Amino acid sequence: MKDINIAQVVTDFIALILALCLHEAAHAFAAKRQGDTTAEQMGRLTLNPIAHMDLFGTVLMPLAAMLSGFPFLFGWAKPVPVDPRNFKSRRWGHALVAAAGPASNLVLSFVCFVILVLYGVFLSTVIGPGSFFYPLVTLITQTMWISTVLAFFNLIPIFPLDGGAVLGAFFTMSFRRKYEEFMSRFGFVILLLFLVSGVFRIIIYPTRAYIGCLQYLASLILGQSL
Repeated sequence: MKDINIAQVVTDFIALILALCLHEAAHAFAAKRQGDTTAEQMGRLTLNPIAHMDLFGTVLMPLAAMLSGFPFLFGWAKPVPVDPRNFKSRRWGHALVAAAGPASNLVLSFVCFVILVLYGVFLSTVIGPGSFFYPLVTLITQTMWISTVLAFFNLIPIFPLDGGAVLGAFFTMSFRRKYEEFMSRFGFVILLLFLVSGVFRIIIYPTRAYIGCLQYLASLILGQSL
């Protein structure tokens, strides 16, 4: 049995919670900007993790994956309720609300990158491995990675992922209805099959490309990679 690094599990779990909660809060914020206050009225326009956490998807599933050594960290929060009939744009409203989640995760990962660069410039000689505060550096690093993975994973164009709604906005109205009807029936099954088969591991490529660009930028600033 693979040895379990409890500190790593705790760090990854906290990072996942941060990424998921920001993701859902961004959906709620974008929905309000589009004219729908359903999520706000139900208390979802908040960064409070309790408002977004799903017992199975946010707690049990990710912890089981981490404790079992499963190579793919998978989890979700409670979906943010929206009423597309209230959106200012009938065509693009749903896509903009859906895209806000992955966009917020990329912003979070970039913010983590900036913090790590500032750490490298000003604090790396003071707070090194073994220091009392060094776990915060590890947490920020993991948040950067997990948030990036979550962003690209959700951009896959399969319902119930955000990419499905984003892609649908580019279809004609008639084809979009057929696409949404098909995905409402089979999207979750396709999602599960892809997860089990390992197809979704392809998201590691855009993730590494994005992080690689950040690391290259860091090397220009620090003279070394993060």
